[in-house]
This record gives sequence, structure tokens and C-alpha cells, in this order.
Amino acid sequence: MNLRKSILCSLFSILIASGQAFAWGPDGHHTIGAIADRLIAGTQTATEVKSILGDLSLQDASVWADCAKGIDPSKNYTYQTPGKYPECKIFETPALEAEMSDYVRRNDTNCSPKPGGESCHKQYHYSDVSIQHDHYDPSYVGARNDDIVAAVTAAIHVLKGDPAPVPFSFKDKREALLLLAHFVGDIHQPLHVGAIYLDAKGKQVNPDVGTFDPKTSTVGGNDITVKGNYHNLHALWDEIPTSLTVSHLNAALINQAIAIPATDGQLLDWPTMWASDTIGFAGQAYQGLKFGNQQNSKWNTTLPVTYGKKMDGIKQKQLLKAGAHLAQLLQAIVSSPAPVVSFRFAMTDDSRASGGKAAQNNGVSTVVLEAIAKDIASQNAAQKIDFLLFPGDMVTGETNDSTALGSMMDTWMTAMAPVYNANIPIFTTRGNHEYNPMANGASNPADPSLATYKAHFPMPADGPPGEVGLTYSFTHKNAKFIVFDAYAGRTTTFNNSLYAAGSNKGQVMNSWVIDQIDNSTAGVNFAMAHEQMWPSKSHTDCLANDPDSRDALLHALGTHNGTYLAGHDHMYVRGIMTNGSGDKVPSFVVGSGGGGNYDYAAFTGSNYNYTGTANYTVQKSISNSANPTFGYMLVTVYSDNTWSALFRGFQFNKWNDAIDVSLTPITVLDSFKNTD
Repeated sequence: MNLRKSILCSLFSILIASGQAFAWGPDGHHTIGAIADRLIAGTQTATEVKSILGDLSLQDASVWADCAKGIDPSKNYTYQTPGKYPECKIFETPALEAEMSDYVRRNDTNCSPKPGGESCHKQYHYSDVSIQHDHYDPSYVGARNDDIVAAVTAAIHVLKGDPAPVPFSFKDKREALLLLAHFVGDIHQPLHVGAIYLDAKGKQVNPDVGTFDPKTSTVGGNDITVKGNYHNLHALWDEIPTSLTVSHLNAALINQAIAIPATDGQLLDWPTMWASDTIGFAGQAYQGLKFGNQQNSKWNTTLPVTYGKKMDGIKQKQLLKAGAHLAQLLQAIVSSPAPVVSFRFAMTDDSRASGGKAAQNNGVSTVVLEAIAKDIASQNAAQKIDFLLFPGDMVTGETNDSTALGSMMDTWMTAMAPVYNANIPIFTTRGNHEYNPMANGASNPADPSLATYKAHFPMPADGPPGEVGLTYSFTHKNAKFIVFDAYAGRTTTFNNSLYAAGSNKGQVMNSWVIDQIDNSTAGVNFAMAHEQMWPSKSHTDCLANDPDSRDALLHALGTHNGTYLAGHDHMYVRGIMTNGSGDKVPSFVVGSGGGGNYDYAAFTGSNYNYTGTANYTVQKSISNSANPTFGYMLVTVYSDNTWSALFRGFQFNKWNDAIDVSLTPITVLDSFKNTD
């Protein structure tokens, strides 16, 4: 977000917290929901809607997002407005109030609101793009990654079976549909998308030209007083004529809604198209109005005699379009159902001791690891997790004393008790801290971890000679997993400062791995080892030290719908490995199991003399050495051999504190699909 948009977002948060009007009001939202109900009646879409909402109609659901504003975060997320709003009575039961509370709790601070600003979920309802533009663009002042366009898009994602994009936390299809039934209405209310910006003399200015002055914001018309009317301009537009309320919906109006053509283009592009259209009507809403000088942060205007007729005409068009678009959107989603879930797995790494003394025990970051384990078990109760992947550096290790190493592994297993008790299998491999390599990553003749590791973590025994129980594979439903030990094949000449072709050939990966991928008949393949594919400033030792093997792995995965998973770097990094042959492999570092973060930076060492075509493009990184983020990746594999994933993360409230080990809530910090 650029500075101009950041300032505006802060301003809106503070001003709107004191009383932003609700788009259309309950009557308008009920009308939109009722139109959609009638347009889908008797169809498979109606059946699907009922299966999600139960006894609630779209008309009922259309006000849920506004009713949720009755949840007060400062009062332990309890519902504080019982009986105040008649339209919310249907949700005023203990179970449904708890449902609203849960939603608000997850969508309260996830967008990092400014001090004194409103809850994030309240910001989902609007955008404020200048009417001097003829279309919506996310780069414009007033557009945000948590605005109404993004909110509608996020709800569509969830209804299609995908995770909600960050920063949204929409937990399931029911919640997504409750929100969508409302947000589609909001995105058609002109003053909830388009805005006018005025200088102190009441002259229109373009906030996207020159230096943006937040004082020019009219907060979506809320700061424009209408002379001779107790309303501000925004509130005036929220009201609808009696002729457009549910009780007056007649055949003529429904037929007009039926005649509205479906939106062209891709489904996920529809919200942007709708917002662009609405900005045009916002321009009409302000057309012909003159504004007085700014006084006490507000302006005033006098409406022309014909303004009411024009306004009611636009309201009718937009209400009918909103109802039709909601119905069409749901029909499109139902006609292209989400892929069937095949299974889920979790993955994290690098839980070796770090942080203040109270945060660790016997070589393990126990506080972080226990929090991750508990959340995995909790998620498993809601959506079964078939297994956990953990590719090494479970413990600090770095010792040739196998007894001491075994004691640390015992501590690790105790911290992971919630996962074990949930009967979730854990598949591991060794990291450098277990193996304890010699200088420059060379082989350790003592190999203290070999017997101890195998005793604590018995793995499948199908691996190559010399690496049985260390390198292995397994097939689970429509996926194959190939796990390899990056240390078993090393010699005393291994040197992790080398990257040129032919360096350390065959020493970080047995050729057996390539054979397993090339001969795989699974629809999707995952390879995993401790070290990442590409060097970074914090970890120059990686698979790139054996570039021939790394590049062979990249090609094998690239031609077999493959993904690479690793840890080693203490951070979360999502990216794409590519080469000159057109192979593209999603490649992840999820070294977020408890070891303090490194700050991500690309490796620019003068000794990096690799001349091949492999390259790594970072799409997302989450790392901060001063205030580290921890967590794990939760992957959903579908029957059509695609997958989606979430990164669920949290922070210490006081990193490195000797006593305070309190943590922030675990939330979704990243979400994506393998095609992103």
C-alpha cells in the first residue's frame, strides 16, 4: 500500500468508526436478497444455497454482515445490540451470536488497523475511489486489499472451495455466503464505491494527482451535509423508496431483474467490473452539486429540485442489478463446482531452541512448537489432516553425543504430543543440526544422529542402499511424496561455498530421488528435504551446492506436477523455481517452527559462479529477526491434482523476553493455489 492510500485508510478508519452509514440499510439489502431468492427459485442453485444456509434465505442473510457490527471487541467479542435492530432479531440466539462473534474475532485486527481505527470487518464494506476515474483500480486512493471489491472476491474464492486471500478470514462456505449476500449489495451502492474529494473551498480535486491531502476526503459522502435535510449525503443514498421494498416487489420489477445480462469475463473479475460500473453512477450522484467551504471538517450542499427523482431512478437500477448479479454469481459458482478434496497435510520446520529462556527447553523452542502442535490438532478436528511433514532441525543438536541428542528428540516429541495424540503421522528427515556436519558442510564420520534419529523417527524403508530410513517415498491417495536426506551422501571434500556446474556432484541428493519422480504415476508429486533449492543471504548452504542434482530435481518436478518443500532458513518464503526448459516448480521454505527468524535477503556472494538457467522468483516472504513470525503451512490436495494452501502464523508478544511467553492469535497470513 502506498503512502497516499495508507494515510487515507487511517483517516477513514478513525472517521467511520464514529458512524459510517450502512449501505442501502436493511430495506435495500432485503430487497436485493429477495430478488436473488426469486431468480434462483426451483433451481439447483437454490438447493445448494439451502444446503449452506439451512433455513435462512438470501433475504435473511443479506443483513448478517451489518448485524455482526453489534459484536464489541472491547467487551470480549460479545453481542451488544440485542433488540436494537429488528432485522437482526433472527440472529439473536446464543448459537448465532457466537457465530458472529467468531467471525468478528478473526476479522478484527487481521488487516492491521491504525490505532483508534475501526475493526477490519467493517472496512470490508466499502471503497472510496475518486469519481474522476471511470473505472476501479486497486492502485487508486480509496482502494485497499481489504475493500469491498477484495471482500466480494474473497467470498467467491471460499464458495469455490479455495482459501480466502489474505487478510480475510472466512472460515467456510456458510460464512462466505452470509457475507456475499450483503457485500454484493454494498458494491452496487454508488457512495460505497465512488467518492468525491473536495478542497477547503468545496472544489473537486483528484486525490491521485500530486500530493494527496487526507483532509480532502469526504468519507464517502458522510462529511457532506444536505441543507434542509437531517441526513448527510451518504445516508440519503442508503435509504430506498417504499416502492422498492420487499413487500412491493412485483412481477414487473422481477422481470426487469431477469432481463439484466450476466457479466462477461472470468468469475473472479466480476467484482472489479461491478465496481467500475458503480463508480459511474457515483459520478451521477455528485453531478450538478455545488459545495460550500469546509467547516469543522465538513461541507454542505443544496440538492436541486430534480435530484430526488434522479436518485430514486439510480437506486432502482442498482438494486435490481445487485439482486440479479447475486443470483447470477451463485448460479455460476454452482455450475462450476469446487474440486473434491482428496486430503490435507501440514508442514513446518526448524524448531530448534531460540528466544528467551522461558521459550525453550533442552534444545527445542517448546513454546512455539507446542502452539503449532495444538493448532494443527485443532484444525484436524475441523478438517482432517492426514499427516505432518517436518524436514529437520527439530532440535539444536550440533553434538556428537548421541545420548544428549536423543534427550533433545524426546523433548521435541513431548512438545508435539497434541499431534501424536490426534493420531496424525509425522514424516521427517534430518537437518544439519541433527547431523552436525564438519567444516564447510562436509561429512561427519561420527554421524551421531544416525541410530538416534532412526530410533526416534522410524520412516518408510524403501530408500536406496546406505540411506534406508533416511531417504524414502510414500504414496497417499493421488499424491506421491519423495523425502531425501541431504547429508547421507556427503564426503570429506564437500564444500558448501561451491556452486559451479559439477560441484559436489551427487552429494546432496541420491539419484534414486529422480528415478522415483520420473517413474511416478501419481497425479501430483511433492519432494522434501531440509535445505532450500536456492541460496539466500542467511543460508548460502543449500541444494545449489550440488547444482547438477538440484537442476535434475527441478526438471523432474517440473515435468511431473511437482512441488518442493524445505526449511533450513528460519522464515516463510513462497516462490517459483524455473529453468530454461520451461519447467516451473513451486518451491517453499517453511522454517517457521520456532527458531528465530532471519531477515530474508537475496544471496549476492561474489563466489556464486553458477552458470545454468535455474532461477528463483520470490512471491511472498514473511520474516523479521526483531519480531519473528512462526507457524505452519496447511495444504489441501484436490482430486483433480491441484492444491491450495494456507500459512497459519503468529508472533511472540515479547520476543526474547526472559519471562513473557504470550503469543498473538494464530491467523492466516498467506493463502494461494499451486497455479498462482
